Amino acid sequence: MSRSSAAGVHAATAACATALALAACSFSGAVPSSPPSPAQIEDALASRAAGLSSLRAQVRAELHGRDGTTRSAQMILVEAPDRIRIDVMSPFGPTHTMASNGSTLALHYRAEALVYRGAASAGNIARFTGVPLDIGVLASLVSALPPDLRARRPGRVRAQRRSWAWTRDLPGGGQYTLVIDRSSLLLRGLSVKGDRRMADLLVSFDDYRDAEGLRFPHRMEATVKGHGGVKLVYERVWRGVASGDNAFEIRAGPGARVLDMEEMDAADGLP
Repeated sequence: MSRSSAAGVHAATAACATALALAACSFSGAVPSSPPSPAQIEDALASRAAGLSSLRAQVRAELHGRDGTTRSAQMILVEAPDRIRIDVMSPFGPTHTMASNGSTLALHYRAEALVYRGAASAGNIARFTGVPLDIGVLASLVSALPPDLRARRPGRVRAQRRSWAWTRDLPGGGQYTLVIDRSSLLLRGLSVKGDRRMADLLVSFDDYRDAEGLRFPHRMEATVKGHGGVKLVYERVWRGVASGDNAFEIRAGPGARVLDMEEMDAADGLP
């Protein structure tokens, strides 16, 4: 046997041994007993973020608000860190669209031939979703990533049943906790509590399945205290979508009225 062949056999043997060891841990339910460092968690999240920098998803959405629950089929396009487009679909095409380039927001109601424009603020987003979320927070959550809330590092990691809980303090006086799976370091949930900048937020990520080579949660639920929540069930996910700037803008067609959201009372909502 040549030297190169022997090296190949040794490499294959090592790979098989590693695979068998991982399988044994999986079947035995063994989980690490020592918590990872904050840096290790950040590295795992950064690796996932690189694979989720842009995506398109076909989802079933439930919005729970003060006026009850609404359900719809949606197509979502998102590009990190804060560009997003949501099309509410009917059998004949989109009926309502929300699009943001990260700084401005447009809402298009086709049946009424109305386009609303304004800042990409949590209040304006609530006009469409019923749930006030900052545009960067919304884009991160639908991408199954933790939003960047400028939390102070390093924070502390503690055991929480079969998960790790990484808690950091926020500039607004609250706490930001990420719930990480012990074995895989996948994001299982997050919470924001007591921060002056935003309402308390509780999010869960479940039903991880393959999405073009990357494990992705096919169910996300988010609740904003005092305002309601949203549940997304992902039917299809496409990663690495090349969208272009026009996808995150809405141009009013002939005969459409354009209204400025900043001149409206946010409490009135939209039709």
